[in-house]
Amino acid sequence: MERKQQLEKSLAATVENGNFCNERSPIKIFFRNCYLWTCQLFPSWKHWLELGQRREGLTAYEWAPGMPFIPANGGGKVFPQVFCKPYGARVATPVFTDDVIFSEEKTGLFQLVVLLANTAQMNGAVEDLAALEEKGQSELKVDEATFLIDDGSHLVDNRDKQASTVENIHTIIRSKKSDSSVWKGLPDPIGYDGSRMRREVKGKYVIVRPDRFIYAVCRSRGELINASNALAAEMLRV
Repeated sequence: MERKQQLEKSLAATVENGNFCNERSPIKIFFRNCYLWTCQLFPSWKHWLELGQRREGLTAYEWAPGMPFIPANGGGKVFPQVFCKPYGARVATPVFTDDVIFSEEKTGLFQLVVLLANTAQMNGAVEDLAALEEKGQSELKVDEATFLIDDGSHLVDNRDKQASTVENIHTIIRSKKSDSSVWKGLPDPIGYDGSRMRREVKGKYVIVRPDRFIYAVCRSRGELINASNALAAEMLRV
């Protein structure tokens, strides 16, 4: 039922693009070409056109009974992917957040991502995860949690004391400039938007399914524990 929703959207977009490109009416072709030419004159219009379906935001499913996500907690949306670096590394090749979240050494089917605005929030997050572990984290493995910080800390030399006890901690890269110290080994970041993850996901704790769709977004310890319990019940029904 989930896949059918996405299939119908993809088919509708394909038909629309096909009709747009294969128009036979000379009059419609003239106005189409004038429209596309005009869009090239204004950077904002050109960018809007280049975004295509992305301008509509994240891919999201409409919930129906039996679907494995919590709609009230922002579930059902695809989790944005951006670039990141190990926290404290001045020079390191950027990697996709997906490669960090779903790294090969992890064994959990569902992954827990902790989104932090800065390292000052680290202690509270660690305490919340400890409470989750005490309650029984069901399908979530606290020791596999991925911490992503959005404060530019990849430019510092040493780890913050608050982050010293956390293993899997990375910093989101926001820079759009062609800076070799940031984008080492990669092409220029044309069109890159490093703020997308924090802008699209409103919460601190994100439970991500193996298909990169969000099961639940939690703002507090209580919401995280409740979502974990709901996930455990969900898996028992599978």
